[in-house]
Amino acid sequence: MRNKISALLVVLITIFSCDERTTSETVFLHSLQNNKIEKISFDKIKNETFIEYNYTSDKDAIKNIFLKYDQNKNVLITELDTFLITNKSFKTKKVNFGLYQTKEIKSHYTTFVFNEDYGLFATLGYGANFLFLKDSTSANQREIIYKQLFLNLNKINVE
Repeated sequence: MRNKISALLVVLITIFSCDERTTSETVFLHSLQNNKIEKISFDKIKNETFIEYNYTSDKDAIKNIFLKYDQNKNVLITELDTFLITNKSFKTKKVNFGLYQTKEIKSHYTTFVFNEDYGLFATLGYGANFLFLKDSTSANQREIIYKQLFLNLNKINVE
């Protein structure tokens, strides 16, 4: 009996002391440059201060993206740069996404369209323009989404 209680106690301590939560799913990667659709793996690892978002392609390692989202500072961190939230957003029917850009402009802006729960929705100017969708969509629908993103990104704010 004592061994059963000890084993149960060890299991409960392990479960409750581990505050990392991982979710995995498949995401459809859509490119603006061509009509190719690629399935990539998406892993989301949540811990106390950061949420890690890992997008990995079995076919092309160049398409791999690893992000950390700092929940306290509302910034995205990649291997090469830090992306800050802008005052612009992009809304779909169900989700409101923030637009994140680097503080210093190098040769051009790089923008991540991101939501903490969803992850990346789009990358604009990050090597290429990609959509990260949970479902496959038609070429016409993707073109409409890109146009909405670029119009929103380039909108002049009149106050």
